Amino acid sequence: MMKRDKAFEQTVRQLLDDSIEELDPAISRRLQQARARALEANGRRFVLWRPAVAFAMSVLLLLAVVFWPTAQHGDSLAPLMADMELIAADDSLQLIEDLEFYQWLLETGNNAG
Repeated sequence: MMKRDKAFEQTVRQLLDDSIEELDPAISRRLQQARARALEANGRRFVLWRPAVAFAMSVLLLLAVVFWPTAQHGDSLAPLMADMELIAADDSLQLIEDLEFYQWLLETGNNAG
């Protein structure tokens, strides 16, 4: 099926290329000028709004980062910072290394009491 599609594509391409060669030079020139105008107009239209959209998205992102967490949860950064301190502390690595010991301690502490 893929070969049949490629053969069809090559046939269509060859027919279109042949029809371009048979065009009147005046028509060909007018088509080239229309294509150039269309590409120029298309390029200008996209260039004008891209910086404005980028600026608007940056402002929205900044506002979302600054105001959203505090508006929903009050002072929500304090617990996150405490968690970050625990994660960054070297003691937490020792806890992870001795995790089996702490599990055993919990199990025996519950049975003894």
